[in-house]
Amino acid sequence: MTALKPAARFPYTLRTRMATAKVRLLALSLFVGLVALTGGGSRADITSLIVLRPMAVLFGAYALLVMPPNRLRSVRFPLILLLSAVLVVGWQLIPLPSSLWHELPGRALIGHTDALLGWSDLWRPAAMSPAGAWNVLFSLFVPIAALLLFAAVDPSDRKVLLLIWLAVAFASSILGLMQLLGPPDGPLYSYAVTNGGVSVGLFSNANHQSAFLATSIPVATLWGYRRPERRKSRWLAALAAALLFALVAILTGSRSGIVLTALALILAALTLGGQFTKKAYSAASTAGTSGNLAVTAKRRLGLIASGLIVLLLVVAGSLMASLQNVGGLEAGGYDWTAELRFEALPTILQLIGTYWPIGSGAGSFAAVYKIAEPTSLLSNTYLNQAHNDWIQIVLEHGLLGLVLLAAFVIMVLRAGLHTLRQHRGVLLNRITILAPPAMFAVASVLDYPLRTPILQVLLICWVVVMQQQDSTSSSRRPLGKDGLRQ
Repeated sequence: MTALKPAARFPYTLRTRMATAKVRLLALSLFVGLVALTGGGSRADITSLIVLRPMAVLFGAYALLVMPPNRLRSVRFPLILLLSAVLVVGWQLIPLPSSLWHELPGRALIGHTDALLGWSDLWRPAAMSPAGAWNVLFSLFVPIAALLLFAAVDPSDRKVLLLIWLAVAFASSILGLMQLLGPPDGPLYSYAVTNGGVSVGLFSNANHQSAFLATSIPVATLWGYRRPERRKSRWLAALAAALLFALVAILTGSRSGIVLTALALILAALTLGGQFTKKAYSAASTAGTSGNLAVTAKRRLGLIASGLIVLLLVVAGSLMASLQNVGGLEAGGYDWTAELRFEALPTILQLIGTYWPIGSGAGSFAAVYKIAEPTSLLSNTYLNQAHNDWIQIVLEHGLLGLVLLAAFVIMVLRAGLHTLRQHRGVLLNRITILAPPAMFAVASVLDYPLRTPILQVLLICWVVVMQQQDSTSSSRRPLGKDGLRQ
């Protein structure tokens, strides 16, 4: 019996080593890195999804095996919403008898076709595009795995999300600059369907690159003030990162991205100015009246410099947006949907009424839009998405999608309001915590950034951080000066 003890203990020892806090944190970092390299596009035919989605299942299973007890409680609301989304998409894939299927809203045309072809007994799933629904169902594995991995990480280690986010943004920025210097169809572009000659970074779409980098500016601002003892060096690094993100976001030429970048820079300037003002008054109180004038001058100089930076970048962005040939935008043909999305909006709204309240089914927008597309908008290009995720969710999922969307918005707003009511921390910093989901919400009005796996992963983890502040279990721990839990 004594000789068998080491062999019998080996599996337990291996599991214990794989379940340590450092390994769990490493697993989260590796998974986000994998998603960043393989999940920068929203199309269903991206080859890298063959690797990403099975790996998401493996990482999710690992998280469930090594997760400490009761950790799911901290992510229960986002997890319930994601699992509810799985159920909403799953029921759309259940085959229905033809008599019931033909009675669903918007299926009359196909019903007439079935009658002509003698297919009156054909069973079909509720989704108008079953292949699209399967793709959406499998795509949910990625954010669910990220949520489970983030739940498995110790709460004290979750601040690493700031570094992970900034690392992805930095890599995407540098890659985007290198793409501008290389050929439009060079090897630096990871996806076959992309905006050649434009700075897309780790993404396949320049709009998504611009929105992500604009959203990363407030993240850099928060990271810059995490530790007071390193404030000067971190402040300079955060400022450099924010300016880099702003520059590359502007160079994409995305008009919506430029607007988001301008808003992010204004918020960053106000936050930096507020921190500088607080530091100046603190220095003045210790230095006495003799140091008052010098400190006030430095404070004003810092505020003026921040304002000038914002002004110059906004002006530069406006010029970049007006020069359609800069960066090969016309050559890449990348901005052709800018006007088409508005011209197609009445038709999309009409489709919502046609398929309400069941919806047309997950991933079916391109198929159902072709049925109702006006002849005046026919061209050699097509709309693969509605370029407005708010209305596309309602079109594809109907009443259930609207309920899930409202539940998610309420969850984020509830956590956000609690963040604003915290007693400690600078108010502008607490507002900055709310900036990423708010900016993605604005970007989703004119585009579909959250259909890319990497942005889904980063946002769901950020929502957990916000939700954590709204939980009674963590409300006893004080806020740091950046508004995040210590």
